[in-house]
Amino acid sequence: MFSDEPVAVQIDDYFIIERGGITFMARHPLLVDLACDLARGLPPDIPLRGTVAVGIHNFRPRNIKGPLIGIQTEHYLDANRQEMFRTVSNWKKKKFLWRFDYILDISLHNPYAYKFFWPRKHKKLFFGPYIFPASPVRRSKQGSGVAFIGAINERRKQILSSLNDVTIIAPNTWGMDLHRILQDSEAVLNIHYIDSVVTEAPRLLKAYLAGKPVVSEALAEPVEMGRHAIPLGEDYDAARLDAVFDAFDHEIARKFRFVDFLEKTLA
Repeated sequence: MFSDEPVAVQIDDYFIIERGGITFMARHPLLVDLACDLARGLPPDIPLRGTVAVGIHNFRPRNIKGPLIGIQTEHYLDANRQEMFRTVSNWKKKKFLWRFDYILDISLHNPYAYKFFWPRKHKKLFFGPYIFPASPVRRSKQGSGVAFIGAINERRKQILSSLNDVTIIAPNTWGMDLHRILQDSEAVLNIHYIDSVVTEAPRLLKAYLAGKPVVSEALAEPVEMGRHAIPLGEDYDAARLDAVFDAFDHEIARKFRFVDFLEKTLA
C-alpha cells in the first residue's frame, strides 16, 4: 500500500502532492496529511486530470491544472442538526460554490447547511466520505491496546483518563511515523472533540490504511455502530475486531472510494 509514497513539496504557502494527473494542494499540516492519504489511495498512473484542494477555507487558487475540486472537511452540523463549533456564513459558502468546479463535503449531515442555494448550484455539491482507497487494505492483526489521535481538550482528557491501555499519539505526528504507531495497536480510538454524533472520516481513513478497526463514541451515517465500529465501553476480542474491520472494509471503504468520486466528476 505504501510502496509508492506520495511526496509533499512546499511551494510558497502550499504543499503540493502529484499523483498521476491529479494535483493535491493543502496548507494546514493536518490537511496535508489527509492529502497524502488521498494520494496513497489512487493508482500512481491515474489518467484523470484535475486539482484537488484539501480544505476549502482560505483557499486562494493558483497554478490550477484542470477542473478545481474542493474537499470540505468541517462538520457544520451533526446527525441531530446540532451546530458544531465552527460556523460558516452563507456568504462564504456561496464563495466556495463560485470558486470551485465541484465540492466534496465529506459529511452526510451537511446538506441542510446548503439548503438556501439554488438547485443549479447543488449540482456542484457531493456529500459523503468518498475518501477511501481504490484498492482494499488487508487487516493488520499485530499490536495491542488502542491508539488515540487528536488534539486533547478537557472533554477528551476526562474520557481518556477513564480508559486503560491507550497510547496517546504526540501532536504533529504525521505520515509514516503515525502509520507505524497505529500498526502497533490493535485498534484506533475515536473520541469526539465536543459532545455530538459525527463521523470523523479522515480518522477512519487513517485507521483503515493501517488495517485497524475503530473503537469509538457514537458515529453518524454511514457508519453503523456495532457493525462498522466498536462502541466505546463495550468488550471485544480478536474475532470481533476481525468482524468489524471486515464489515467496514466491504460496506464502507469499498463503497466510498475517492477514485469513484473523481471518475464521476473528471472523466
